Amino acid sequence: MKFKLIFGIAIPALLIIALAIVASIGEVTQKNNYIKDIKISEIMTDSNIQTSIKIADIKLTNDNILPKRHELPNLGACLVDNEGNKQKIEAGNLVYSEGGYDYDIDPFESRRRYRSVEVKSNDELTIYIHLTPSNYLRNKDYNELLEQYSDYDELIVYENDDSSAYGYGRTISCYNLGQEKINESIHIKLIK
Repeated sequence: MKFKLIFGIAIPALLIIALAIVASIGEVTQKNNYIKDIKISEIMTDSNIQTSIKIADIKLTNDNILPKRHELPNLGACLVDNEGNKQKIEAGNLVYSEGGYDYDIDPFESRRRYRSVEVKSNDELTIYIHLTPSNYLRNKDYNELLEQYSDYDELIVYENDDSSAYGYGRTISCYNLGQEKINESIHIKLIK
């Protein structure tokens, strides 16, 4: 009877507790690699801006013996005039991808969702961030883009960490982005 109690209940319970402890040890490490600048002439195809521009890759590393989930933040992108002559404007939507850009994904839905990925045990996963330019940027040729948007100096990528990602609360957008949030943002220089 003692062996049934030991092998039937105590040892499995200890194994479950040990697995729970091992699973909680360690985190997924994240290394962001954003591009430094965007050359406007290089993102043009057939006289129009590309539908997707890769602006970053994220390397996620899991050194744990069990798979882990990692949550990626909700991001926004703005065009900014450093002299302050023009108001900040939405540059488009940022979409996460585990490979090339998926043209079947709805960028508006992707932007609203909180992204969660699984990183296998003792493995590395690369996630790419693609910018899908706003329609008012996409439907212009190179000369029109330069004429209308030449005052903008950089693209900033900010983390939208408010509750609006879940459908309630105050929405952070380029129009009400504070200076503190701008300073914390990733800055990508625009080269004309």
